[in-house]
Amino acid sequence: MQNKKVYFAHAYCTYQYKIEDEQIEKLRKHFPESAWELINPQTYDLDSEKRRMKREGRSMEYCKKLVGKSNALVFSRLRVRRGAEVTSGVGIEIDHALKLGIPVYELTEDGDLSHVHEPPNRLSYDDTIKFYDEWRNEYFESFG
Repeated sequence: MQNKKVYFAHAYCTYQYKIEDEQIEKLRKHFPESAWELINPQTYDLDSEKRRMKREGRSMEYCKKLVGKSNALVFSRLRVRRGAEVTSGVGIEIDHALKLGIPVYELTEDGDLSHVHEPPNRLSYDDTIKFYDEWRNEYFESFG
């Protein structure tokens, strides 16, 4: 029997950082590896089709295709001292999953899951880029 697939929607700026690993560890408590294959868009960054679509300005179309192959979507908000936000790309993935009838869950900071039935507010693309900068500044400051 083939494993079900869970798509992990999370902010691009967290790819390959410790925070990503910590969130995946929390996600795995609800979607164990023995029963669920993890679809992490970060692992597709070197995929030739994704790279081509990114050059064409259509990288989210590639991610939406991956969402469509999943049985569930789990997302995380990008957190900074002043609060947490759903970034633009994560919001697009959530909207697509809900449109397809795929169950959507928010991974909370403490590792719980909250079932989401309506799309949460999300940042615009431009505001997402600014929020990435704020996150990076705080993240790297924590090592100082």
